[in-house]
Amino acid sequence: MRKVLMRAGMSPLDNFDPYHVLMHNTIGNNTGNMLFPYSLFRTLTLEDTEIVAYSKINPEDADWINEEFECFVIPLANAFRVDFIRILRDLTDLVRKLKIPCVVVGVGLQTEIDPTFKDSYPFDDDVKKFVSAILEKSSSIGVRGEITEAYLKKLGFSQVKVIGCPSMYMNGDQINVNKKILRPASMVCINGHGNFPKLHDFLEKSKRLLPNYYFIPQEKIELELVYAGVPLPASKKLPPNYPKKLSDEAYVQNRVRMFVNVPSWRQFISQATFSFGSRIHGNIISILSGTPSFIFAADSRVRELSEYHNIPHMWVKDIKDDTNIIDIYEKTDFSSVQKGHSERFRRFVDFLNENGLKHIYQDLNIKEVPFDKQIQNIDFHGPVEVITGVSPWEVANRLNLFYGHINRKIEKLESKIASLKKKV
Repeated sequence: MRKVLMRAGMSPLDNFDPYHVLMHNTIGNNTGNMLFPYSLFRTLTLEDTEIVAYSKINPEDADWINEEFECFVIPLANAFRVDFIRILRDLTDLVRKLKIPCVVVGVGLQTEIDPTFKDSYPFDDDVKKFVSAILEKSSSIGVRGEITEAYLKKLGFSQVKVIGCPSMYMNGDQINVNKKILRPASMVCINGHGNFPKLHDFLEKSKRLLPNYYFIPQEKIELELVYAGVPLPASKKLPPNYPKKLSDEAYVQNRVRMFVNVPSWRQFISQATFSFGSRIHGNIISILSGTPSFIFAADSRVRELSEYHNIPHMWVKDIKDDTNIIDIYEKTDFSSVQKGHSERFRRFVDFLNENGLKHIYQDLNIKEVPFDKQIQNIDFHGPVEVITGVSPWEVANRLNLFYGHINRKIEKLESKIASLKKKV
């Protein structure tokens, strides 16, 4: 049995409940992080292959990894950013110690939406060290778009391949988006993030036009709000009209849903007529579910993926007072994501081949995908509803679990403080 190690918060075959996800942060602070490992598990799982999810990134594990695994697959998101430097350094140290192939399948730069690269970034040296370590263990590095490609070439690297996000190849070379008639009563899914007042003002107007909406947050702190009613921290920079507490309209009306696995997310969003907002993976999963999607790009990471995959989008800064979501829907050709998808998929497959990764698309006669067989009988946890919208028994259970954990953490902290005081 071949064993492949993959950087991921959890295996897609894990059926964790929301409490477990919260306590162990298996989503890496953002549910969007579930999509690209899910897609790669499906792509790389063969009958003779075991893929193991690995999230802690400890350079001291190098001997164990060298002994147990034949390669290390590293799907990344917007890893080239300031607050990812520590993890990037750990990854670099680990890769340097490994003797097996290490392949980065999709990584991106996070910066302003239209970078000029005239100035350096504080993480440039760390990125150089990381990419150098990767290219010693692979033929090329896969990046999410042309902005990241330009950035790495500026740093002196030529072995760079633009492959987009692996999540977009979850269904192989097939993309089918079904545009229906959008009516005021149509179910729509909305997502948003960041301190972008213009965007959130627009989303608020859109809710009035399409009142049968569901807001789909993605961050771990928002899962705490949905699951246990914990308001978002005051330090979180968000516009006043962003849903932050149970007394906000979306929560009061029970129009918020979160997801702790990919299948239930896809199933829910497949029922919608339209999905829109600024979350790149919140809208990619819509496309993968057959639902039209429109993205409002606020930074380079969202822009380059939208451009590369031909996902309908506009820049947040271009939203005007008269911008209307219904007009956008009616005028948009959502089939654009299908144009060039087969070519992009072939480029992705070529990247896997040149880096020696075995995958399901090497067998042109494959009738049943091994991963699909493994996952079909799992009864995954459904959407996580707002705590005020569930049964009294469920409320009690959530609060007992969540605040029991908080109390245990407080007790441990108090014990440690008491112990330190005794030593003083």
